[in-house]
Amino acid sequence: YGHIDRLTLNYDITFVSLLLSSLSFDDPNMKECRCILHPLSKHKEISDQYVDFGADMSIVLSYFKCKDDYEDEHKKSAGCFKVVLKGAYKKVKDKYPSLVDKIEECLNESSKLEKNNTDSIDEIANQSGKMMAEIISYENNEWKETLYQLGFYLGKFIYIMDAYEDIEKDIKHNSFNILKVKKDEDNFEEWIEGILSMLITRACE
Repeated sequence: YGHIDRLTLNYDITFVSLLLSSLSFDDPNMKECRCILHPLSKHKEISDQYVDFGADMSIVLSYFKCKDDYEDEHKKSAGCFKVVLKGAYKKVKDKYPSLVDKIEECLNESSKLEKNNTDSIDEIANQSGKMMAEIISYENNEWKETLYQLGFYLGKFIYIMDAYEDIEKDIKHNSFNILKVKKDEDNFEEWIEGILSMLITRACE
């Protein structure tokens, strides 16, 4: 999708691409090459349909993130990047209409819960879980149910971990964070560690 759209790359989707590629019976294309960020030294590049799928999902998730940031916080940078991503987003939407609709549905429900100041961690984290589950199990194959469960618990883990890492910033900016009401409780650190440990254990299982 071009060099600017490479800014959408993130570890979550990179993990999805590598995992799905590892489950494929086809060997990925591998070569040594230079890239725009490391022009002086060669590195290993892997390309297959799952790397392409990861690029597609990076575009979609970044587009919706920019849309949300612009509508909720009126960030001009988010609005500008959303315009940049619009053409690529339309291409992905045409390619995976049902999957993109499901992603949007989860994000809209999550946004609705935030605006209503929900106090249910499960309810809001479930939306991220469902979204990751739909993405990681998009193919109808023998792994679908297992991947759905992995994606669900991993998505919930990512949501709560992000909330934990952002809590001070969100308090400072008076932004929604599901963990704010619990932060000052005596056992907060142990409580959050217990939740995260449980979720990542289920993902590993």
